[in-house]
Amino acid sequence: MRRRHRLALMLQLLLVLAAGLLGVVTNFATDGRETPRRCG
Repeated sequence: MRRRHRLALMLQLLLVLAAGLLGVVTNFATDGRETPRRCG
């Protein structure tokens, strides 16, 4: 049970990290796309 619990925690951490990275990437992508529009 302990091993499964640890695996579950690791999976949750990986999912959180992946979601955070995706959010940052999307933010940068949207900013890069919007910046030229704002300047223009």
